[in-house]
Amino acid sequence: MIFSHEFSETSEYSAGTYTTPTDYFRYTLKVFEPGRSVAEPIMTIEEDYAFLMDSQWIAQLPEVREESVSAAPNELIVYFCDMFPFQRSVRDDSTRLLRDEIHNYIHNDLGPGMLEAFRIQSSDWGFIWYGDWTSSRPGADSERLSVALTKNGTWYHGRAPARGHSWISISVEGGVNAYYENLTDGLISAFYHELFHNLQRNMSLELGGNANIDGKEDAWQFFTEGMAVFASSIGMTHVQFSQTTKARAYLAEANKFVAGGGLLDGELNNSYKAMF
Repeated sequence: MIFSHEFSETSEYSAGTYTTPTDYFRYTLKVFEPGRSVAEPIMTIEEDYAFLMDSQWIAQLPEVREESVSAAPNELIVYFCDMFPFQRSVRDDSTRLLRDEIHNYIHNDLGPGMLEAFRIQSSDWGFIWYGDWTSSRPGADSERLSVALTKNGTWYHGRAPARGHSWISISVEGGVNAYYENLTDGLISAFYHELFHNLQRNMSLELGGNANIDGKEDAWQFFTEGMAVFASSIGMTHVQFSQTTKARAYLAEANKFVAGGGLLDGELNNSYKAMF
């Protein structure tokens, strides 16, 4: 037997009226025997559920240089879930945002910072957006700049990375965010990085490429990643190069690019032929 219930915009309960859908609910199923008191069910089944509710923040992007009308994305959409922990350091619970703070944080702090980063990379740095650009997400999102704020390992808008991915997905929980004085600086640093990959993909498509900016067998990844790290450092010089006990984006990666031993085994002291 299948039981189904369709929620309307509001639901009435003994405790009052609730707007639906809600992110938590409980169902109670009681089975009674005909003729017996309702106070004596022969079976009771109860279970709590939590819905992972997806929230969105949408804003107009600033006008920037573009090859033709509407070639550049004109809208930014940020996907987030306030049930995910927004936390600069997983070792310090005091850096976690309260759940009821997250919406205002996106609207008033992080979102405007992303808009400014888009303006700087496009207008101040002189990059032109071409009509072939795509966010690589399906549907309407393919032509607008979309950002998924993720909990590492869990997300529904594409790959959930350890730090970020050029689709753009960015982890909001710990990781390299801990190297920064606040969560916003860490997230905006990752956004600068991944946004620059979009500009690289934009140029690749315009020049007849297939948007695989790293090339065959990732032969050029050393350069594309290095440029994106550099972009985040130039865009946030005051943050990236401030005196701290832990090196941030550029300084943290510099030795890896030169000597190897990191995600990108650069080894600049070796020839390109020896590296690949």
